Amino acid sequence: MNLVQNLSIGLSLACLMMMSSCSQEDAQMPEPKVESINTNSNLKTDMIPWMPPTKGYTGVDTYPNLWERYSPNSGASDPVAYPSGTSSLTHLWGNSSFSWVKSLSAVPNQPWSSFLTVATSSKLQLKKRSMVQTNIQFLTPGANYALTIYVASTLPAGKVATFAKQGHVSISTPGAEPQVFNVDLTNSKNCWVKKIIMFKAKAQVMKFIFSAEPAQEGQYAYAHVFVGQDAIVKF
Repeated sequence: MNLVQNLSIGLSLACLMMMSSCSQEDAQMPEPKVESINTNSNLKTDMIPWMPPTKGYTGVDTYPNLWERYSPNSGASDPVAYPSGTSSLTHLWGNSSFSWVKSLSAVPNQPWSSFLTVATSSKLQLKKRSMVQTNIQFLTPGANYALTIYVASTLPAGKVATFAKQGHVSISTPGAEPQVFNVDLTNSKNCWVKKIIMFKAKAQVMKFIFSAEPAQEGQYAYAHVFVGQDAIVKF
């Protein structure tokens, strides 16, 4: 009987010791390893390029966010004689007094219809044309990009004007030769001309300038540029 009792007590003590040992092992089990992120790493990630769209309120000398009138260091034009601003599909500057002789159609698959308008009467003299500008941002220097814009020319009722011959685009950065592109409007009146501009980035930020030229020197004309969402891609 004593033997049985001793064995029973011994087995109980052994079980308690085993349970205590398992509890300690569970409590000391290591936590899963979490890799830390090295914020000083030299690894490079691709930047997503972006250009401000022409979405904004209409009005003369009124511009979408991050757009403005461009005035070169020499030969700046008179803002009264050569105005610029934001127009609608039906009216110059969105002004009900200045409707287009023929309204423009909306650019397909775009959620807004406002665009920038410039005036011109010269192919050579900057002081006889208005210009607008913005910055193309988040570029990778040395990379190639495709920028899609739409250009048009229309006639406002009640004003003496002709159709512009071409839109003029300059993409530049200080210290480098500007990349220049023309959009032919000769056979495209009262309609949008889609232009895909291929250019190489020379800096993380580059200036985009838009102006226009008439068919003949001295002819007064209006031209428009529309920039939609996701207008620029890297390729």
